[in-house]
Amino acid sequence: MRVSTFENRNSNRHWGKETPYDLVFLKAASYIQLKIKKFIKHEINLCKIVVNGQTRGQESFLHRDFKEDYFLTFVLFTTPSWDTNWGGDFVCFDELAKTYKHVTYKPNRGVLIPSNWDHVGQAPNLNTHELRTSIAFSFVDVSRKKEAAEKYASSPHFRLFD
Repeated sequence: MRVSTFENRNSNRHWGKETPYDLVFLKAASYIQLKIKKFIKHEINLCKIVVNGQTRGQESFLHRDFKEDYFLTFVLFTTPSWDTNWGGDFVCFDELAKTYKHVTYKPNRGVLIPSNWDHVGQAPNLNTHELRTSIAFSFVDVSRKKEAAEKYASSPHFRLFD
C-alpha cells in the first residue's frame, strides 16, 4: 500500500491514504456496514475509505467528509495498544445537540456520525511518540446513491460498492 502525507490548512502533515481498497479494508467495511444497517434499519453502500495516521504535533483540522445529509462515516480506531494519557481523542460537533462531543481513543473502538458533521481526530500529545491510526469508512444511503454517484463522478476518492 502506498501511503502519502497530506497537508492541512495549518501546514501540518499527517499520514494517510484516501483510496485503500485492499481486501482487508473491504472485509472490515462489509462487517461494519452490516452492523450499521442493523442499527439504522435501512440500506447503505460503501463509497469511500480513508486511512489516517498521526504522531504528536501532526494536528488535523475540523472537516466534513461530505456536505450532504445522506452519507454516514464510521471511524475505527486501529492502533493495537493505546494509553488514554496519550490523547488522540475524536471530536465532532453534534448538530442535533449543538455541542462538541469528545470520544476517548481506545483500540478497536468506533464512532458513527453523519458525514456532514464537523469532526477531527486529534493528534497524540507530548506524552508519546506512538502513531495514532484510524480508518474512516463512508457510506451512502442507497436511495440516494445514483444522485451521489453523479455528483461525485469526478472525485477519484468516491467509489460505490454494491
